[in-house]
Amino acid sequence: MSCCKTEEDAIDLPPAISRSVGKIGGVNGIARLLPDDKTLESISRTHEALSDTVRLKILLALSLTDLCPCVLKRIADVTDSKLSYHLKLLENASLIESARDGRWVIYSITQKGRKAVEEMNINHH
Repeated sequence: MSCCKTEEDAIDLPPAISRSVGKIGGVNGIARLLPDDKTLESISRTHEALSDTVRLKILLALSLTDLCPCVLKRIADVTDSKLSYHLKLLENASLIESARDGRWVIYSITQKGRKAVEEMNINHH
């Protein structure tokens, strides 16, 4: 019993699966309900950015206040190059942003980053 043929082929499915797939519009109906590749790439970048304890620490610190790299470096306890790497991943995921203030670079959390922190349901001590 094959269940993974294309729609052009008559798909032989277990009855319960056949009913549920049919209600959704078949294989093509399921595919249409999924987010587009661009959206999935954005979600993937976000999850990648949130998958490291150093980046989580940085994001949580920025959820409290805007900070400069020297403070973030101490909080995260990483080298300059590692901090730069982690900040770039968070920026690429649109979770944080940076702005120049004279000779300083100031990092802040974005709305998307704030939403991610809220969804974590973490209480700051």
